[in-house]
Amino acid sequence: MTGGAAAITPGVPTFALSTRTRAAEARAAMAVVAGLVDRGVSPSDVTVVVRDLDPYEEPLSRAADRYGVRPNFWIQLRLKRTLPYRLLVAVLDLLVARESGTVPADALLDPLRFEWVPPVERGGTGWTTGPGDSDPDAGWPLPAATVAALARSVDGERRGIDAWRDRVAAVSDAGARLGTYLDWLDGLPARPDPDDVPVAVVPLLDAYRERVLPARRAADDATYSETARTARALARLHDGDEGLVPELASKYGSWLDADYGERSWATVRDLCDALATTVPGRREYPAARSVDVMEANDVWGLDLPYVVAGGLVDGEWPRPPESAFPAPFRERLRGADGAARNVRPRSGWTEGREFDQFADAVAAASEALVVTRHEYDADGVERRPSPYLRALDPTPVDRPAVGELIADCRLPPRLAATAEGASR
Repeated sequence: MTGGAAAITPGVPTFALSTRTRAAEARAAMAVVAGLVDRGVSPSDVTVVVRDLDPYEEPLSRAADRYGVRPNFWIQLRLKRTLPYRLLVAVLDLLVARESGTVPADALLDPLRFEWVPPVERGGTGWTTGPGDSDPDAGWPLPAATVAALARSVDGERRGIDAWRDRVAAVSDAGARLGTYLDWLDGLPARPDPDDVPVAVVPLLDAYRERVLPARRAADDATYSETARTARALARLHDGDEGLVPELASKYGSWLDADYGERSWATVRDLCDALATTVPGRREYPAARSVDVMEANDVWGLDLPYVVAGGLVDGEWPRPPESAFPAPFRERLRGADGAARNVRPRSGWTEGREFDQFADAVAAASEALVVTRHEYDADGVERRPSPYLRALDPTPVDRPAVGELIADCRLPPRLAATAEGASR
């Protein structure tokens, strides 16, 4: 299709603009958004669409800050990168280490690094406490500086739990709180049954939700994106009878029944990693005053008044299948004649799903469509325009007008007229 993508005829005014770099492209896209909102268009009526958010989330976030736009990124939750999941894994790794009889210092301290707090006692008095804790709410989670100081004092050491109790009391002024932590650890079974998994984990996640999440929200920026991501991770891990933890307990029971694994925290840990890898997370949901930023595979069937489709660069949208040849070599093969034509990238990879997703983004726009691209990558290598631009045949926005757009959100006259007409 690089030679001739099927033509698309949008039913709305369509504009194309290009910039030298991806960062400038992101600024141009968010300047379009800001210009539309300045002319009375609701933020919820403007959507930025890219094929893949990974290379665009950071530059779009920076550009949004520049223009006072509040973006809401609709991304697949990367569960393994979230703090609640990393806390869960740190706890399981600690329980696995305990099975050997001695626990390394790093394994002991990792849950505290990820803001472990004493588990919630449902139906009781609130937080579990340890000896010497007059106020169970005080001092949790342990300050990062306290954990770091303790880590320096015990670096490289391995001990049993009872020996660790004496050791941390001798080297840290947080001895009472660390006693609470070690009491909790000592109370967990060495060879867990399936029912022991949620009993051990769910109260910790509830405590994190009630104690840590509000503090994270208070420190978050105006988009609350980190708060939303953390809340989604907590819900993904445990939401009543649903989530990864109940599924983990069920799968662990099935494995024991089938004699696929031994009764151990190591088996639980392995299953946790497998489930987090294969089970999709939830998506972020939009806020009332946010502009949605979506991947193309989420656009099908939606009615999105104003669409800004970014990343219309050959090799990025559409993207070729994985190649054994490095990018510079593939670039040299473009336009090659003779025998080199036989190893040149084939045009057929642009067929099918990639084009369908672009067509969905075009069809979603009911008021206006803006498509953007950048001309050079971070190394200064020229990026060719996507063949989809030829299929679309948009109205180009010249370079001076793009400069005015980026400088002061001045929309191209026809796009500005469309926005003003729609907002009346």
